[in-house]
Amino acid sequence: MYNYANEIKKKKEIFKEEYNSDNMKECTFAPKTLNTDKTRTMQEFFEDQVKFQQKRQDNVAKIATENNLKIDQKFDPHPEIDENSRALIEQKRGAEPIYQRLYAKSKKPVQEQSKEEKKQVFNFTYNLIN
Repeated sequence: MYNYANEIKKKKEIFKEEYNSDNMKECTFAPKTLNTDKTRTMQEFFEDQVKFQQKRQDNVAKIATENNLKIDQKFDPHPEIDENSRALIEQKRGAEPIYQRLYAKSKKPVQEQSKEEKKQVFNFTYNLIN
């Protein structure tokens, strides 16, 4: 009985092999894997992780500096005045530069300045109803 069970087992294995080989004949794809079954030690794994983290931090720092440069170039802190605004300012002030106007104002005698201030004195009268 034992021999009979072994023979049936062998026939089943032979039948499986033939069946698999017939099915595999239709398959034309045979991938070439690069896996050499080399396993890394824990130390190698940690070293690779540290290298990856360092590379990532370098890339983040590089991108941050590039973004800061772009922002600095995009937003110039000095405003520009267009030609229409300059023409309006010239009409309002005259052609005399501001430093000359301030110098001329400082040259006025103090008395003239005080006279101008006195002209602005307001007189108030009160009407009291009895």
